[in-house]
Amino acid sequence: MAGGVYHERQVGSLCAVHAANNLVGKKTFSKEDFCRIHKQLHSDLPEDNRRTRLQSFCKIISKKVCCYCSSNEVEGNFDANVLMVALQDQRIHLQFWDQRNHDVDTLIEAVRSDMSLGCIINSSGNRVMQRMFSACFSAFFRPNGHWITIKKGGENGSFLNMDSNLKAPREIDLRKFLIMHMNARAHILVASKAQLFSTA
Repeated sequence: MAGGVYHERQVGSLCAVHAANNLVGKKTFSKEDFCRIHKQLHSDLPEDNRRTRLQSFCKIISKKVCCYCSSNEVEGNFDANVLMVALQDQRIHLQFWDQRNHDVDTLIEAVRSDMSLGCIINSSGNRVMQRMFSACFSAFFRPNGHWITIKKGGENGSFLNMDSNLKAPREIDLRKFLIMHMNARAHILVASKAQLFSTA
């Protein structure tokens, strides 16, 4: 907890788990939960032995660059599909924001709507070494970037950056923050309360 707001700190390459829990506002998911979903979604994929050997080589470095090197279920680095399925069980719907739509006002309207909880952003990071390392090994790994939750909850309706790499949540200027990530071509998923439809 940080200032009354639930906030999980980064552990290994589990930023997707932290992002989901930070959005929900409590420890709802564990690494094992995401591993189980990952297995269900990827059970038909062939094992890439070459990538597995390189993952072992990069284990130590992966802890320094968050989610960039390790893509197996033990280390984490879960993709958007796992996040979507996990949050769906909590009646939270994630929808990709079309990167071709550069209208930040429309995006802000969607994030601020009554049904919205905020958004989850997949950032490739701003550190030069992280970008270089990710680019060099992209042929062998599937770098999923770093998952960041932006959540309603600040004073006067402001938004909080719930990044698990931060010591505590920070209030942000939503417009500037979204423009920065849109310009970086980050993937933005708007998180909304799932609507319940009557069968009557």
